[in-house]
Amino acid sequence: RGDVGIRSPFAGDLTRIVFDDLISLFEGTVGPDGCLTRASAMSLPGVYRARGIILSLLADKPLQAWRGATLLEVAEQPSFLYSTPGILGPWQRMLRTIDDHIFYPYSLWLTVRGAESGGRKPILSAVHCPYESWRVNEVGLIELQNRDGGWDVADEDEVILIPGPSEGLLAYATRTLAGSRALDKAWSDRA
Repeated sequence: RGDVGIRSPFAGDLTRIVFDDLISLFEGTVGPDGCLTRASAMSLPGVYRARGIILSLLADKPLQAWRGATLLEVAEQPSFLYSTPGILGPWQRMLRTIDDHIFYPYSLWLTVRGAESGGRKPILSAVHCPYESWRVNEVGLIELQNRDGGWDVADEDEVILIPGPSEGLLAYATRTLAGSRALDKAWSDRA
């Protein structure tokens, strides 16, 4: 019997059209690790709206220092919890941290610490580090991207790794996000 294949004057063109359509669907949506990107997820109205609701409810909640089950007095609260250096305030830092936890498994803060006192170096300031500017290397150490585009291992005193509640939307909802993107593209193409 042998291989019949497609018998049509458009057979070659149809294959090209189908593959071009599939490629354009994911064009610019996957990162170097093969996962959907935050930007592609944010292009979906449902993700954008849900993120906005979550951030509006949580980003303005103040961080507080506790010792066990006791809230520390106002005078004892470390200043890095309610202030940040530079133009971005604590609200922006919290917004970006929660945003990381929506899409990724971790968030990272860069810290400046004071002189050692009682075996500990107090945190003087902490700023959010963009997710794309750091990584965990093969031996589990945090590396920060330097100005030349290379990677330097971070000193443990200069970072705070904040684990999120899950692996993040981009890890757990890849199929759903890709499907939503396909529906959105099909709808807008028809319109």
